[in-house]
Amino acid sequence: MGKGKRMRFHIIIQIFLSILFVFVTNTFASQNLNISNVIVNNALIDTRKGESAQISFYLHQDTHISLSIKDMDGQNIASIQKNCYKGTNTIFWDGIDDAGHPVADEAYYFILKATGLNGLVTLYDPASCSKMEKINIVPQINADKIAYTLTKDAYVRIRIGIHNGPLLKTLLDCEPRKAGNYSETWDTKDESRIIDLNQTDYIVNIQAYTLPENSIITTGIGMSLLDYKISSTNKSSLPGQHYNLSLIDRKRIFSGQSNYSILSLRTMNRAPRFDIHVKANPIRSKQTVSGLIPITIDLEEMTGLILSNQRYEIIAYVDYEFLMEDEQGYHPYTFNLDTRNLTNGDHILTFNVATLTDQVGSGSIKINVQNN
Repeated sequence: MGKGKRMRFHIIIQIFLSILFVFVTNTFASQNLNISNVIVNNALIDTRKGESAQISFYLHQDTHISLSIKDMDGQNIASIQKNCYKGTNTIFWDGIDDAGHPVADEAYYFILKATGLNGLVTLYDPASCSKMEKINIVPQINADKIAYTLTKDAYVRIRIGIHNGPLLKTLLDCEPRKAGNYSETWDTKDESRIIDLNQTDYIVNIQAYTLPENSIITTGIGMSLLDYKISSTNKSSLPGQHYNLSLIDRKRIFSGQSNYSILSLRTMNRAPRFDIHVKANPIRSKQTVSGLIPITIDLEEMTGLILSNQRYEIIAYVDYEFLMEDEQGYHPYTFNLDTRNLTNGDHILTFNVATLTDQVGSGSIKINVQNN
């Protein structure tokens, strides 16, 4: 081999060894950058009491950590930056957002981002690898209590109604719960509080869908995620007050891209709410009617906003028996009830408003039919 060839050969070997060194070094550094043994202590916190969740994790080298708290629509709620060291580290989150306000009573997940000195990044992101699973639950019903057990943290929805008939009550509307034993107390009344369900042959249905690993649940302020986002966007509208919809940035509230959700975008996952009107007069108690009666379903303002961009249906029942169904619901919705097809006396008229993503609202009125 000539001198020139030997020099080129040595240069190629040196380049190869340099590339191999960089590859091995970065691979080793990447492995050492791993975030492991992630544990959350006190994962159920009351923001009124100043409680904090303790997020602990193990690092294999010194690194900078970025913690992002996200709601189940994937939107960032709070961020914490911290230089951490090799070994076990702990970051505290007190349920306060980046604006300094308590967050909604909800479930949240977090992403840990570790950045090494060489610029390499590794993530702990439970929502990206968690699979939403349905948990089978058999409730135990005793008088005014419904007991059940969760094997995992989950959103829980409890519905009460008549077999092959209407939904009459949503007791829990997809509320987050930690794993454990629960006993939900209720007054045995329907959604409109005019029916004593103990006088009916009702059934209870529980749906539970798992939350991402190490989710944190906050309580204390009694505000839903929807109200939280509205109040954050429109400071003139407070939870419980009339919504000034002209001031709401609808895109900000309803346009989140969800990488983990229960059945639909979490913010909008709520049972539809509505009033029932007869001849434009709200029904608060039993009313005597006869002949052809116009009945209007008037969606609550926020329900109307949510349902304005999706399809829903309206179903009517008389005395828990199917009466009619309209698959093209609209707002306000009016139809004529022909009381001449009913016997004289008391009757219960129930409406369900149901979406294609399995949100169902219920309302009932009592009427007294007196046809000549």
